Parts: sequence; structure tokens; C-alpha cells
Amino acid sequence: MGAPGQTDGPQVAFVGEYIAMRNGADPDGPVLVFTEGEWEAFRLGAQDGEFDLDYQP
Repeated sequence: MGAPGQTDGPQVAFVGEYIAMRNGADPDGPVLVFTEGEWEAFRLGAQDGEFDLDYQP
């Protein structure tokens, strides 16, 4: 998600059948781990604007 060489934004890694995400500004902090299905649901929700502040279902 971040640009190559950029370390202060979200970092995403595909690890086997899981997707791991962490804050690049806090590399020793928590890592969020998602299944492929969870990641796809998140990705589609973001694409559809579900996380926009003005989103109305």
C-alpha cells in the first residue's frame, strides 16, 4: 500500500494464505492478520466507499 521505500504508512504482506498489515511508523506494534476472505471484503468495502466519512447505507 505504501510506495517502495516508504515506511511510515500502512504495510501489507501476503504470508501464505493470510494477509498481514501493520503501521510502518510503529513496526514493533501490533500486526493485524486477515484471511483472504476478510481481506477481500475489506478491499471491496473500501472500493465501494463504505469507509468514507459521508457513507450512507
